[in-house]
Amino acid sequence: MSTEDLQSIDGIGDQTAEKLIGAGISNVVSLASTTVAKLVAIGISKAAANKMLSLARERCSGIFGFVSGEDLVKQYAKRQYLTSGCKELDNILYVQKGFQTQKLYEIYGPEGTGKSSLLHQLICTAYLPPDKGGLGAGAIFIDTEGSFSMKRIEEIAPRFGIDPTEITRSVIKSGPPNSDVLLFLCETQLEKMANETGARLFCLDSIATHFRSEYGTERQCLPERQQKANKVLHALKRVATAHNGVAIYTNQVTANVTGIGRPWQHSMGFVVGHEAHVRIRVSIKSTGDALRLFMIEKALDLPPNECILQIDEQGFNDSDVKNITKKPKGKAEPEAEVKPKGKAAPEAEVKAPEEAGSSTDTESQAKAKSKKKGDKSKED
Repeated sequence: MSTEDLQSIDGIGDQTAEKLIGAGISNVVSLASTTVAKLVAIGISKAAANKMLSLARERCSGIFGFVSGEDLVKQYAKRQYLTSGCKELDNILYVQKGFQTQKLYEIYGPEGTGKSSLLHQLICTAYLPPDKGGLGAGAIFIDTEGSFSMKRIEEIAPRFGIDPTEITRSVIKSGPPNSDVLLFLCETQLEKMANETGARLFCLDSIATHFRSEYGTERQCLPERQQKANKVLHALKRVATAHNGVAIYTNQVTANVTGIGRPWQHSMGFVVGHEAHVRIRVSIKSTGDALRLFMIEKALDLPPNECILQIDEQGFNDSDVKNITKKPKGKAEPEAEVKPKGKAAPEAEVKAPEEAGSSTDTESQAKAKSKKKGDKSKED
């Protein structure tokens, strides 16, 4: 790998550049994104590290410094979009464009909802040229669940007119056995592999697997667990920004013990929840029809929205079921109007006896009066 970019920074020679590349820091942008502690850990003095970072960040002032609104518009214009292969999902994301580059996405839901299948589908669409909704690049798949399937690639790729063997050549896969290796890969190797392969889709399936199995529910381990998970997600953010790519991680669910709202929510707590730019919740809408409900649960620049997709051997497809949240008007009102009609009859029935009773009382009073008059006349 060339060290010219790094050596353009004053104070970085051949040996230092090799150290940086070995730590996954392969260019000035990734150097500016790192920390003094990380540089010291690979054998660079604190003074030299501060100097390198200062020069690198000055060089990258357009990325890390203050920029004007006009420059921001130019930067945003460089962002691209990755189609999901489903118009309905693309539409609720960015007006029929799909996943936006330089962003981190969280996709969470119960087991069997198709989270991993969606990642396999995105690996295929990422290979498409930009004019067809792709990124024209490969993918890096970090597999902590053992979910990566060549069979799924072979089933999904032909749908987009791609030879599955081309997809397999464009994918780099890693299966870290524990959270320490996961953190090592993301902090030191991810950037390096992105430079070597030109990959622009970065998938982690899933963030929760190792952390939940290793740390359990012990509260004293929570700070360490959350800090490590946070570093993993920060690494995904950095590589997505540096390579104008899309970073996506899946997440498991945990029971909602409050009894308020849904019975489950995304796992790993608020630290993980805050990191994603966009969070998408996936749930089973219908098992018989293989329907899945996708809902944008959190996004700074997107309104809450949802769509229904159908999953089969070829991945996710648009479903015929639409507008599930919009209940047809006028159906509830007739039911409400029918109820008062049943109350009128009892009221009429109650009044009838009262009226009958009143007339009977009047007749009795009349007879009594006539009897008194008759008795009085007799006395006279």
